[in-house]
Amino acid sequence: MRVWNQTPVLRFLPFFIAGMFSGFYFQISPVLLFICSLFVFGLFVIQLIRIHKKYTFLAVRFFGLLAYLFVFLCSWGFTLLKTEKEYPFHFSKQKNCEAYLAVICEDPKDKGNSYRFEAKILQIKMDSAWCYAEGRVLIYMRKNGLVKIPGYGDSFLFTKQPEEVKDPMNPEQFDFRKWLSTRQIYHQLALKNDEFVLTRKHQASALVEWSIALRNQWIRVFKENGVEGQEFAVLSALILGYDDEISSETMQAYAASGALHILSVSGMHLGIIYGALQTLLAFLSKHKRSRLFKAILIILFLWFYALLTGLSPSVLRSAMMLTFIVIGQTLARSTNTYNTLGASMLALFILFSPQLILQAGFQLSYLAVAGILFLYKEIEAKLYFKSWFGKQVWGILSVSLAAQMATFPLSLYYFHQFPNYFLPSNLVVIPISTAVIFGGIILLLLSSWAWLALKVAWITGKLVLALNTAVSVVEQLPYSMLSGIYVSFLELLIWYFAVVFFAIYFTTANKKWFMLAVPGIIFLFCSVCFRHLTLREQQKLIVY
Repeated sequence: MRVWNQTPVLRFLPFFIAGMFSGFYFQISPVLLFICSLFVFGLFVIQLIRIHKKYTFLAVRFFGLLAYLFVFLCSWGFTLLKTEKEYPFHFSKQKNCEAYLAVICEDPKDKGNSYRFEAKILQIKMDSAWCYAEGRVLIYMRKNGLVKIPGYGDSFLFTKQPEEVKDPMNPEQFDFRKWLSTRQIYHQLALKNDEFVLTRKHQASALVEWSIALRNQWIRVFKENGVEGQEFAVLSALILGYDDEISSETMQAYAASGALHILSVSGMHLGIIYGALQTLLAFLSKHKRSRLFKAILIILFLWFYALLTGLSPSVLRSAMMLTFIVIGQTLARSTNTYNTLGASMLALFILFSPQLILQAGFQLSYLAVAGILFLYKEIEAKLYFKSWFGKQVWGILSVSLAAQMATFPLSLYYFHQFPNYFLPSNLVVIPISTAVIFGGIILLLLSSWAWLALKVAWITGKLVLALNTAVSVVEQLPYSMLSGIYVSFLELLIWYFAVVFFAIYFTTANKKWFMLAVPGIIFLFCSVCFRHLTLREQQKLIVY
């Protein structure tokens, strides 16, 4: 009971998430939801008054159920309001549009023969008159004949009709349509040089535009100081979240070695920056006003870095969670880490978008942190090392095991593969990547001193080369990756029931949790056997 009192957000979060999924898959009138919410809220207030007059066990339980139901209904309605394709002015609801006015809402990515970016529709032309419109579309602009490279904030006109993103053509192929829908994009369009006209510049957020310009400037710092090839590509991804120049071979090597998480700016990066800021600003911790100033500086810098790296799901989670931790420390309040994790998730849904929960990166990021919070200390306590080196090695292995245990079922579900050597890989990759992050940051800070910057760039480049070599060696080891693993949604749920029960058994040593996990493992084993038998007997021809 005391644990639940320390985690009030976690009690309401499942009902909020259930309301979001209801909004994704069940479309009902927002007016009806509003009326139901008002009715439940009225019952909630009446029950609160009754509890004050006469406190009973059943009355309190009914009061709690009304609170959960109210959160569920509010979340359902909130999700409907945040779903752009249901807006009455969404451009897809208007037929026979003569022209579109859109603005580029991200830094265009180089995709070989074209530039790809998200654009927001601002207006549509119908019957020779311009009307207000909403909605996002994925644009490909062909490089052939392109005079000027478009940039963030540029607005442009085009007359070509956006097309709905198609379903995957092959079985088990990556569902690009589903991935785009998590970003509220349902249409795409390829434009040649003579099919659009750039109209105005700087039509979007000045802060975002400035952060993109700063990131591009820092990327040039890496190049100007002699960091080239895949060393440059990996360094830019590690420090600035710019992964456009990473080759497919390098990406595959990181995936096969279980170190793919290194290439995306994540909690580790924010944690390193947070620790460095805490150390540098430690002198501001003496007085109340200086502590407040220190907290503001740290929060602003964390969110600036998150904006600089593109606001990926893992960065959003880390920045929001660290924000809650900083606020708690500044107010001298003890914080429950599980409650902080849940609060950060809830804040992201409200401040950004409920669709975040549909993104694989968001799900994996939160599961990894939950696994580390729940299992890391328990795993680390199983072995004791006297030496500092032994403690560090076992600490890295413990973190890797905890995160992998929490994420591997979902990884199998999405990516159908498992890196067998993730433990030795992370043992090498995490220390080197940490050194690379510090080296990259120092390089950016010293970029004004050319002779010193060149030396730091040389050392950092060699570290990145060592990092790339390490993952390549792991990839080439026999049986480095299990591939072709397919997990159904039902099997995914069974996997997590088994994992959760095993995790609880591991932390409590209560055999009943182990006995609850065993039926799940038996079911999964039978399911795999049945699938293999079915494949052996099936008579089917699939043309890819």
